[in-house]
Amino acid sequence: MPDSSKPVESKEYSIDSNSDSDFDFDSVSESTEPFPPAPSYHTTEFIAWLKKRGAIRKLSECMRKWESEGLDIEDIVSSLGPETIAIYRSRGEKVVFLKNKVWADRWMIFHDLEVPHHKHKKRL
Repeated sequence: MPDSSKPVESKEYSIDSNSDSDFDFDSVSESTEPFPPAPSYHTTEFIAWLKKRGAIRKLSECMRKWESEGLDIEDIVSSLGPETIAIYRSRGEKVVFLKNKVWADRWMIFHDLEVPHHKHKKRL
């Protein structure tokens, strides 16, 4: 509970009608590169596949699916870093876990691989 004997500091903000005109909304676009690490297009396809399936899959399943595409899953995981994607053990089996879904979403949008929710699809 706040101490009522201390005065509460308040900040005054000037509300300018032109305050929004200083910000260029057109400069923020999906074409600007998201924050690193930067995955390749094919790696982002794998990340999109993994995210669509709950962000966790058996390492053996990932390797079986993506080795035909020329991707080495263990190498990809180690190159992207443990804060974004990692390999863990679950019930005695190795699994690939996508830890940073926001990072993944931004790269999927950047590479135009984001699959919209069924309610967000446009009617033809």
